[in-house]
Amino acid sequence: MTSILHDDAFWHELICRGTESDELDYTAHQDWTLLSKAGKAKFVRHALALANTKGGYVVIGVGEDASGRPCLYTGLTEKESASFDPTIVGTFISRYADPPIDLTVERPVVDGKQYAILCVKKFSSLPHVCSATCSDELVQGVFYIRTADASSRPAFRSSELHDLVRRALRNQRELLSRLLRGILSEEHPESETGESTSHFSEELIHSLRFFRKYHLHSRQIIISFSVTPSAWLDRRFSLTLLRDAAQKAAEKCPSSPFFKEYAEKAYATNVSLRYVSPEQDQLFQLFRSGQVHFAWEDRSLSGKRMFSLDEISRLCTRVSECVSSLCGLLFEHGEPLKISFQVLGTEGAQLVAGDNKDHICMIPEIDIQATRALSASFASECSAHLLQSLCERFNFQMK
Repeated sequence: MTSILHDDAFWHELICRGTESDELDYTAHQDWTLLSKAGKAKFVRHALALANTKGGYVVIGVGEDASGRPCLYTGLTEKESASFDPTIVGTFISRYADPPIDLTVERPVVDGKQYAILCVKKFSSLPHVCSATCSDELVQGVFYIRTADASSRPAFRSSELHDLVRRALRNQRELLSRLLRGILSEEHPESETGESTSHFSEELIHSLRFFRKYHLHSRQIIISFSVTPSAWLDRRFSLTLLRDAAQKAAEKCPSSPFFKEYAEKAYATNVSLRYVSPEQDQLFQLFRSGQVHFAWEDRSLSGKRMFSLDEISRLCTRVSECVSSLCGLLFEHGEPLKISFQVLGTEGAQLVAGDNKDHICMIPEIDIQATRALSASFASECSAHLLQSLCERFNFQMK
C-alpha cells in the first residue's frame, strides 16, 4: 500500500476517535513476537475483512474501558512498537491471503505515546480469499468482510457475496479501460520505455561517477545499489516530499547505515537530494525522478578482501529493508521496480561460508539485475534474491 505522509492531526484523530466501525478497529498494546499463531491470525482476519470492504486501519495500543469503549490510550513500549516490523507483519499476513493484501504498518507518536497502525487498502482487482486455515480464526476458502457493527466475519449471505463479485467486475472493467486508454494514447508512444531507461541510466552513471572521484586510487570494494521506477518523469517528486519521505523511512530503519544522518544533512541539487558522509565513504542520492542510489566503500575489508556469509546476509537484509521502507512511501503498490546491485573490485575476494572450502570470486565486478513489484514482501524477496545471486558469484551454492 502506498503510504500517505499523514500529519500528526490525522493520526491523533484516528487514534482518539473512540468508536470502531467498518473501517476502523482497535486492539490493546501487545508485542507481535510474543503473540501465538492464533493471535497473529486475528490480525490477518481483520486485514482480510477490511481489504474486502472499504479498506481501513487497525490501531494497536488502545484498550477498552469497563464498558467496552476503546478509550484507554496506553500506547506501546519501544520494544512492542519495534515488534510490528512492516516486513515481518506483512509477510505473515500475505501467507494467508490470496492475492496478497496491500498494506503498510505505520508507527506514529501521538501525545508522547507510540502506536502501531495497520493501514489496509481495499482490493483493487480481485477480492482476497483466505488461503489457509489457522486455529479458530481463519478458514481456508472463506471471504471475510467488515460489517457496520465492526465485526470481521465470513461473507455468508448471498447479497454479501454478490457485492464482492460486483465490485470485482467493476474493478476489472476500470482496469481494462485504463489499459486501453494507455494503448491508444498518443502521449505515451512505444519508444517511451527506451527513453526512460536512457534517462535513468544517465542519472545513475553520473551519480556513480560523482562518488568514484573520491576513490580513483582505492583498492577497497565499492558497492552500488539502485532502485529505478517503471516510467521516467523528471519532476515526479518535489525535494520537500523526498526529504519528508527520507525522514519517515529513517524512523522505520533506525539501525540502517544508509539513512544515518541523511535526513538531516542531505543537501539539495537541481535534480536530487544528496548526502556524502564526512569520511566520503558513503553516497546517497534520492532523485526527483524517483530513482534511489546508494554507493559506499567497504573499508571494513581493509586489505583482507574477505566476506563472511553472515556479513553478506546482513548487508542484503539491511539494504532491502531500507529501500522497501522508502519506496513504500513514494510509489503505488504493485509498481514494478528495477533493482541494480553492483560490487566493484571483487576479483580474488573470498567468501567464508563455514564449510572449510575456498569460495573465490573470479570476476572484477559483480552485476545483479532484477525487477520486483512493490508489495508487502518486497524486502524479503529482494534480500533473498541478492543473497543467492551474490553467493553464486563466489561459486557458493545456497542450500
